[in-house]
Amino acid sequence: MTSAARELEQVLERERLAAARADVDLLIALQDDKRLAIERLRQSASPPEIVDPLIQRARGNIGLIRQLVHCLGGILGEDSPVYSRDGATRAAPVRHPRGCI
Repeated sequence: MTSAARELEQVLERERLAAARADVDLLIALQDDKRLAIERLRQSASPPEIVDPLIQRARGNIGLIRQLVHCLGGILGEDSPVYSRDGATRAAPVRHPRGCI
């Protein structure tokens, strides 16, 4: 594994832990580190067998972050967006805010 791949792997692990702990401030701070690590990985021209597992980890983190956003929206009493079959957002029916968790 190249040093650029190792660097991105470490950033993705820190991002995963921040998402699991609901540390929104750290998630925001890690975005610049992640952008730099991704750019270094692009420049290193790493082979797919190194890049593909990192892509899977990043997608897993996206799932965690989406779940965190959904949970925080629930705490705030916000309704989740409603999507059509083609992925476009639709106006959600007006509902009363839910209680806090």
